[in-house]
Amino acid sequence: MSYDFYTTNNFSDATTVGALTMPNVFTQADDIVKVDSSGALILYTPLYVNGPASSVVNQVPTFSDVTGKVIQASSVLIDESGKLTAADLVVGVLAYPSVDGLAGSVLTSDGSGALTLQPLPQHTDSMVYGMLNSVQAAPVVGDHIKFANVMFTNGALVNLDTTTAYSSAANVASMGRFTLTSGHTYKLEAELTNFVFNKHTGSVTLQWYDSDGNSALSQPIVVNGIGGATGAINYGHGHINAFITTVADTRVELRVTAASELVSFNTCYSNAVQFL
Repeated sequence: MSYDFYTTNNFSDATTVGALTMPNVFTQADDIVKVDSSGALILYTPLYVNGPASSVVNQVPTFSDVTGKVIQASSVLIDESGKLTAADLVVGVLAYPSVDGLAGSVLTSDGSGALTLQPLPQHTDSMVYGMLNSVQAAPVVGDHIKFANVMFTNGALVNLDTTTAYSSAANVASMGRFTLTSGHTYKLEAELTNFVFNKHTGSVTLQWYDSDGNSALSQPIVVNGIGGATGAINYGHGHINAFITTVADTRVELRVTAASELVSFNTCYSNAVQFL
């Protein structure tokens, strides 16, 4: 026997239809009714996710709220081979560039997390090789060697003065002085290949000097004659180096700081090389 009931409102703590017990507790909006394992009908929050009406092939979806059930389109694409395409890329605190640089560019950071493609710095040493190839007679303490010939030059950071009148005064232009541009590190090197003492007991002491600040840049080199004989004799091959990092444009010189029986410098070579 079966019965059909038509009701406008039915109020009951438990309503059973056949073997199915109807739910009697409200959960939340948009829940659906399903049958549990015991045959009871329950209100159930569906697991499906709501999204846009259409999508783009390989497009990566993102959640648009905190429910975990609503997604939206994004501009990120991942194809079947794993290639990722995005308008911008941020990894941790590093923001990667989104436009290409010049050929050979390198990735550099501004120290605040922004990466850019910049041309690879080109390091080109500036250098000048100078020579004294005529006799510098009767040098005395305080004089510097008159390097008056440029054998080789490269770059614009080092210059050798070969035209200004010679002066041993500090902080003035003079033949034989190198000018080093501010903000770099330089190696200064000189070799005395031929000089003359009046006696074998003679000696000469040389140092690289900051001509502007009148301060020594190197330890002194002392070249001594050979004792026990008399008469003038040529000597050579005294070698001296110095290093300087400039904070302003600086003139430097190879200075005589002590001398005994020194007759002349005949042939000397020097170079100033910027390497940092």
